[in-house]
Amino acid sequence: IPADFLFGEEFDLVFPPDSDEALQEQVHEMVERNNMRTMLYESKLDSGVDGDSVILVERDGDGLAKFRPQPVNDWCPENNPDDIRDVWAHWIGWKRTAKVANGKEEDFLRLIKHEKGRILNYVVGINSDGTLQPDSEEGWNALYPDPATRPPKTIETGLEDFALEHVPNWRTAKDYHGISEYRDTQGIFASINARVTQSD
Repeated sequence: IPADFLFGEEFDLVFPPDSDEALQEQVHEMVERNNMRTMLYESKLDSGVDGDSVILVERDGDGLAKFRPQPVNDWCPENNPDDIRDVWAHWIGWKRTAKVANGKEEDFLRLIKHEKGRILNYVVGINSDGTLQPDSEEGWNALYPDPATRPPKTIETGLEDFALEHVPNWRTAKDYHGISEYRDTQGIFASINARVTQSD
């Protein structure tokens, strides 16, 4: 992603001389509709603080491309153990609580797995000891009692790559994750806080 995009600066979209004018207009409209200048600027701020940021590519209700930032704390890449930069899949997950058929509230883990060309949706139960249950209809019915709001379990994206873009901050050759710009200051802040709390 160009640095001008990430820092919200004005930029020009340059197309080949023989490119279709209708396609050019669609791209310009997509940039404006998604407010990409602001979104990418916020994404760069996230990667500066957390070391990484993630942008999802989806379709809105009209079937048009929709870009949105994904909280990086809910994201985990599945890397090739023999090649740290080779990603097999991206996982996104968050906990939700909902009532099951007997009226009791239970915890569930909502999972989305991004593979190249498709997206898989899961709802798994969380046991009291923290272990996970298999994907189940009980979980889906609890989180999405209205079938019309339930996402498909499998979505074929038609893309050759992931419908997700990882934007790392600066990083070393041995790392996949970016490095927070505040990494070296965290210890200083902790020491200051400890000293302040000891003051009379």
